[in-house]
Amino acid sequence: YAKELIIVNPGDVETRMTLAYNLMNVGRYQEALEAIEGVTERLSTYPGAYYLSAKIYIEIKNYAKALEAGKKEKENNPGIYNGFYILGETYRLMGKVQEAVDNLELAISISPRNVESLISLGLIKIAQRNYDIARELFLRAKKQEPANPKIRKQLGFIYQGVGQSGLAIEEFQTYLKLFPNAPDRDQVLGRIQVLSR
Repeated sequence: YAKELIIVNPGDVETRMTLAYNLMNVGRYQEALEAIEGVTERLSTYPGAYYLSAKIYIEIKNYAKALEAGKKEKENNPGIYNGFYILGETYRLMGKVQEAVDNLELAISISPRNVESLISLGLIKIAQRNYDIARELFLRAKKQEPANPKIRKQLGFIYQGVGQSGLAIEEFQTYLKLFPNAPDRDQVLGRIQVLSR
């Protein structure tokens, strides 16, 4: 439907962004990038355009292009968290921890309730075994999205890491209730069994 609207009104950047987002969600990345290009050609500073490009480049593991798009988003819209978050997430995936932390902390300072940024920084803190800060970040994310299975699973890992088996079991069970067909279901059930002993 969005493609038809663009034919009728090629300058409708909002519809192009909706089309790009929908194409990305079904794995049609090249078409999504083309739709975003139609936005940036018309309005290069459109909020979220380069952010969405960067998300697509992350999906296809082209981190150099993701960084390029993230930098453009940050430059064009410095008062919005998107550019800082997407740069932080890209750096995290590349293993550049300090750059990731710097950008994610800026994203959170702009938008303290942004779940993406809280999760990404929380994952770094888990990897660093800084469970207190990780727990705080994931609890803040949980307050925003209590039905997000990714948050619940990570809280399970955190509680397991600090020896709070009961809370870990509770979070892992909630994760499986929220995501009954989880690809790691058997592994999580195994964790629950081990923690129950």
